[in-house]
Amino acid sequence: MALTNAELRERIADHLRISAVDRALSAERAQKIDNAIEDCFATLREKKLLWWADNAIPQSCVNALKMYVAAHACASVGKAGQGYEGGEDFALKELSALKTTGTTETVRADYF
Repeated sequence: MALTNAELRERIADHLRISAVDRALSAERAQKIDNAIEDCFATLREKKLLWWADNAIPQSCVNALKMYVAAHACASVGKAGQGYEGGEDFALKELSALKTTGTTETVRADYF
């Protein structure tokens, strides 16, 4: 099962405790999380840790992405200094471990 960016945004908002069943996510905070998702995905693409198509996030990667984006978005939504920043290292390790061996690059010598 794959998740969309919108579903990821909702999970990040729940993780940051800025939305709940009785408390909807404001449009301003939703936009800030969407911006963080876009920025984080660009960084992860550069690090070759994002290997899926847009809006097709593998279920196995959702928790790591939630932690990674929350670490980057927490300050902009008023949740800085509450421990969310520490999720980045866990997330990078988790995404590296989840990356299939077929897409994992090995060290290569560059002879010239």
